[in-house]
Amino acid sequence: MTLNKSEVNGNTAAGSGPFSSGGGIVSTQGQPGWVPTTTLTLNNSVVKNNAVGGYGGGIANGIPLPGPMPLIGGALTLNRSKVTGNTAGIHGGGIFKNGGPVTLTASTVTRNTPDNCAPPGSITGCTG
Repeated sequence: MTLNKSEVNGNTAAGSGPFSSGGGIVSTQGQPGWVPTTTLTLNNSVVKNNAVGGYGGGIANGIPLPGPMPLIGGALTLNRSKVTGNTAGIHGGGIFKNGGPVTLTASTVTRNTPDNCAPPGSITGCTG
């Protein structure tokens, strides 16, 4: 899926824990080993003011479900896009990565709670 010049704003995933993840966008390709893989690209887009009780207030690229079958994220690319003002109850206020590569090109992930990207250090160019 590709979003061009789009806004994903003010959405809420009610509840708490992993099943309440991806306030703005959830991108998963299913269980490990599933084919085909997914690709999500945001061009000149904004993801802001979304909230969840689980992972990925703005974007959940995969969800670490309890037990042996997590939902793995595919490739996620942000080009000239912003992820800001989002809130997660667990981790990844801006972006939560559970699987595929996340690429930020001329993009910012700022002012998200409790952190901008999670797990720490998993997304090049994203701090906190």
